Amino acid sequence: MKRSFFGTDGIRGAADGPFFTDAFLSALGAALCCMLKEQNAPLSVVIGRDTRASGQRILDALARALTEGGIQVTNAGIVPTPAVPAIVRYRSAGLGIAVTASHNPYNDNGIKLFKADGYKLCDAVELEIEEKIRAFMAQSYAPNGDAVMDMVDGGAIYLESLPHLLPKDALHGMKIVLDTANGATAKTSEVALQALGAELYRIGNAPDGVNINQGIGSEHPEVMSKAVLEWGADLGIAHDGDGDRLILCDEKGQVLDGDTWLAIVGRYLSAEDALPGKAVVATVMSNLGLEECLGKVGATVVRSQVGDRYVLEEMRLHGSVLGGESSGHFILGQHATTGDGLLAALYLLKVLRDSDVPLSRLSQCIRYFPQKKKNLQVKERMALESLPCMQKELNELKEWLGHDGRILLRYSGTEPKIRLLVEHKNDEQASEGMEKLESIVVKYLGS
Repeated sequence: MKRSFFGTDGIRGAADGPFFTDAFLSALGAALCCMLKEQNAPLSVVIGRDTRASGQRILDALARALTEGGIQVTNAGIVPTPAVPAIVRYRSAGLGIAVTASHNPYNDNGIKLFKADGYKLCDAVELEIEEKIRAFMAQSYAPNGDAVMDMVDGGAIYLESLPHLLPKDALHGMKIVLDTANGATAKTSEVALQALGAELYRIGNAPDGVNINQGIGSEHPEVMSKAVLEWGADLGIAHDGDGDRLILCDEKGQVLDGDTWLAIVGRYLSAEDALPGKAVVATVMSNLGLEECLGKVGATVVRSQVGDRYVLEEMRLHGSVLGGESSGHFILGQHATTGDGLLAALYLLKVLRDSDVPLSRLSQCIRYFPQKKKNLQVKERMALESLPCMQKELNELKEWLGHDGRILLRYSGTEPKIRLLVEHKNDEQASEGMEKLESIVVKYLGS
């Protein structure tokens, strides 16, 4: 069954939309109370939020419903999303809630849920929660009392939970541009990097409730890149609004794709004999160049669906300690249960320090294969596996591309479109492959 409220990464939508009315939030809070009691989990919940103006209202509405349901609520304040599972474990809580819309603009908001062990909920549990929400909505459930919350310094707890990857003053003399997107990392990333001796040029460190992700941060790395060149920095680090993402820029102002981080860290862990099973998990969107790069050190790439929780599911299935997305979500399984932009930055800085070469040189380990992309209108979103003749032609195209190429077809989640991707080591063959793929798709799915 398809989920209606939950998407790839929690619930997300317009802050004044249907998912964030008092009625929906009350029903969600009541549903979470039921879930915790059914699972015999600790009757306590940690809630943190990013810097959006709507965050406090949403947090309060959830806390009222949780309080009425007999749940102890801990308000962690403004914290990065990866801080929430860390505080959940610190408080031995039964559930964590991050109120955030990640890299979206301020007028959106969202809710991400974490279990007691720090991992995100699976699809099946989200479906059960949706059923409970509908039941409470049908009853027009509304809590009567006020929210009762314990307050903690969530940022301090999070920073203390981070592994000690670098010795004191390890970054002394290093100049770093830090763009925190006027979001949840505005304080924590600054504190962590300065504690290691780095000299910082700060961007996006003055959140006002509406300027989160506004022309800066991981969605606009050109701002960081320009600052790196003007300031003569060693590198740039950019987060998104909730801090679970990292985008890098080398000392030459070149913005680096997330596959580059995976390549650098994967090769480092392999050399340190710290990559169990020699497997790195990436999504279907990662470039074939990553497979080529890691293959040279005997490592393989396991593919997952798009979304960091699907990356993590494959990591746990294959016993891998490293996974991520080209969009900048990275998971270091030995240290975290979700994407963490600051942790990913610290690990890259550890590799940079140990390698004693500039980031531009480190990044040369990966060569990206040419990619061709196109979006096409479709009459209807027919299951591709239900079209055997189309599958036959797609398989023939895959054989023609060989081991040095691949194709990917994905329906849009919001429009009657299908997204096409062709990748090949040879640019001309990639272009010809796209022509062939487009012809197949139009033949079977075109409007």
